[in-house]
Amino acid sequence: MTLRRSVAGALVLAGPTLLLLAGCSNDHGIAGNWNVDPRHGPIEHVEFDARSDAAIVGVDDGSGGDEHLQFRYSVRDGDVTLTGIWHGKDVTWSGRLSGDQLELRGPDEAIVLRRGAHVR
Repeated sequence: MTLRRSVAGALVLAGPTLLLLAGCSNDHGIAGNWNVDPRHGPIEHVEFDARSDAAIVGVDDGSGGDEHLQFRYSVRDGDVTLTGIWHGKDVTWSGRLSGDQLELRGPDEAIVLRRGAHVR
């Protein structure tokens, strides 16, 4: 048996396992940075971590700088929920992922985010 046949045989046997592992990925197509469009109030961007349920919400601190708030998120069948502490209160933003656009509705307002690098 040649090395080439051994590798090919191993890939055939491992194929179902590799497919199963790919199906268990945490990435729901939301990982990365999303900018509020158009810029809306103090919220500037949200960054979703692909390896966990952590999200960083970037807000304008009022002096031209950024403040980063720790939130958590979940995605199920395109429905997104973002939870955390905002001005000392527990808040929940929820909405729907549609390609490179995400609309979230919060306690008082709705924001639209678009996928892309954070710009100031």
